[in-house]
Amino acid sequence: MRAVAGLFCLPYLWGWAQTLEVTYKVEVSTVAGSGRVGYRGGPALEAALNRPNGITVDKAGHIYFSDDDNHCVRKVTPDGQVVLVAGQPRRAGFQDGDREEAAFASPHGLTLDPAGNLYVCDYLNHAIRRISPSGEVTTLAGGNGGGFQDGPGRQAQFLYPIAIVHDSKGNLWVLESGNHALRKITPQGRVVTVAGNGSPGYRDGKGRETQFNSPVGLAIDKNDNLYVVDAGNRCIRKITPTGEVSTFVSLNFRGWTIRGELAGGLNFSTSGGGYGGGVAVDPEGNLYIADGGRHIVYQINAAEKTVEILAGTGRPGWIDGQGKYARFFEPVEICLGEKPNVFYVCDYRNAAIRRITIEKLEKYRKPQPVDTPKAAPQPLALQLTVIEEGTGQPIVGAQVHVTCPDKTLSLLTSARGEAQAELPPGSYTLTLSATKEGYDPAQKSLKVQEGGPLRVELRMRKSPPPVRPFYLRVVEEKSKAPVAGARVQLLSGATLAQSGTTSSEGVYQPTLSGTYTVEVTHKGFFPFAQTVEVRPGDSLVVLLKKAETGAFLRETRIYFEPNSPVLKPSSYPALDRIADFLKQNPSIRLRIHGHTDIGSLEDPQHNQRLSEERAINVRQYLIRKGISPDRLQAVGHGNTQPIADNSTPEGRALNRRVEFEVISP
Repeated sequence: MRAVAGLFCLPYLWGWAQTLEVTYKVEVSTVAGSGRVGYRGGPALEAALNRPNGITVDKAGHIYFSDDDNHCVRKVTPDGQVVLVAGQPRRAGFQDGDREEAAFASPHGLTLDPAGNLYVCDYLNHAIRRISPSGEVTTLAGGNGGGFQDGPGRQAQFLYPIAIVHDSKGNLWVLESGNHALRKITPQGRVVTVAGNGSPGYRDGKGRETQFNSPVGLAIDKNDNLYVVDAGNRCIRKITPTGEVSTFVSLNFRGWTIRGELAGGLNFSTSGGGYGGGVAVDPEGNLYIADGGRHIVYQINAAEKTVEILAGTGRPGWIDGQGKYARFFEPVEICLGEKPNVFYVCDYRNAAIRRITIEKLEKYRKPQPVDTPKAAPQPLALQLTVIEEGTGQPIVGAQVHVTCPDKTLSLLTSARGEAQAELPPGSYTLTLSATKEGYDPAQKSLKVQEGGPLRVELRMRKSPPPVRPFYLRVVEEKSKAPVAGARVQLLSGATLAQSGTTSSEGVYQPTLSGTYTVEVTHKGFFPFAQTVEVRPGDSLVVLLKKAETGAFLRETRIYFEPNSPVLKPSSYPALDRIADFLKQNPSIRLRIHGHTDIGSLEDPQHNQRLSEERAINVRQYLIRKGISPDRLQAVGHGNTQPIADNSTPEGRALNRRVEFEVISP
């Protein structure tokens, strides 16, 4: 496969000949990223990323990427949403656990095994982490400080693992930039050094006699051959399944036929003083190299021994469209997509995920009489600038749609507010429309004539900032799994202001604002209630506790008259929630535990009696609400089980409480 036109003659059976013209159309588009560096999920083109540099794709089309400076792993769903996979956004750490408890430090390379486990090069933790399909994060190997040590998983040591792949035998292959080495993790979890000796250098061969210099990218083909971006040596190395290391592509592509201008050969040196580059292999064995130093993606045709630029101009920027006009800003990683003609690129400095699509076009032409050739109409070069109305400042990352008679192009403006495209020749009406969050849409139509280039300026007016709704998420207390279908009510006093149910992700977003009591209920869970200031843009995570045998609900909003078992009316809302809970769960029986504060030290019997009477009065209230007496027990503990310091008013208030224990489900 190659991304240029070629001519091949195929004879007709009846003796005539036709000419087969084969061309490859290369399109670059943006999958995720808004041009803003930071952390934000939601619609992919509005999301904020922070230096993505590891990427892989599953068969369903989920695009997983490591968000380096946000210290987490995220993904783009097939419906165009950016969501968290695992990690604590913007917080570096080293912790196993579920997807929200786990912590990473500058995650890099990613790979998926056939079972759906995602493996992560945890760069600054010198570890290889595994994320199960359920979101559980564990440490597979390393994580005990940087070093160069083989052995069983957690006893082994890595130094800045940067890229990872898996082979057909279940082995994981890990590339280390710090040790300048290639390591293997066997299915049994043992770490073995296959190539490199811990020191930078350049030497082909086998085993620890070989040397790399700051390797950064790794890919594997269908025959389990490995390809390494040896960034410091500015070349691509190949490692066979038997461990033989050779130079596959040298700095200046010696031995390969160059198509087009390649401007100085491989580079990989990024603006930050480090290296950035990735490699991918398609099913035919062709290599695709993301060169972070040249801002280019190369295609290396293994069968035809050719090298050419697939996408990028060699100048940094952010432009979608045809491959030869597209721009990247330090593309540091590339992977094969869900189809063999689709690739995804980590556009590091643009904080974006880009897609490259290669479409093969074939056309047969009959021989034509030789005639004086006429000059073919020339395409029209569009040079577009999008600026802010009033200030004239360039607008970065504006989504621009260019509508011609036969097609519509999608472009993104660069850091200078610019976008470029090649338009079909002819005279017609061209429509340009631009959108970007925070701005009103802009549109312009104009007549296009032969000639060019065509320079167009679009002005966009700033729109008022959007009002984001309050975000409420309900999860199970222990597993942190989302609770779908939970009933959410917002109460103003005793008046229901708004209600609804949580989504499959456990989310409910009320549309009002103010101070409300938020009540959340779901069958099989204890009820939740909390008074909250509901403000646009704020959020609340509700932890629902499962009502299983032995589980306790501590209720501090049940109030009694001083030194008395008489319930105050302010207790009724909390008790009504308990009654509703029991009606919703008719098989559950409760034991009601009464507690007092330290009270009169000289008369502990009084506290015991008072706690029992209070528990009995709570039981009687629930019976009056329609709960069967045989489902309720009442016991008192006096002041024998404090949960806070009795020497302070706040502590004593917490100790005066009623608890509900599930004694049968």
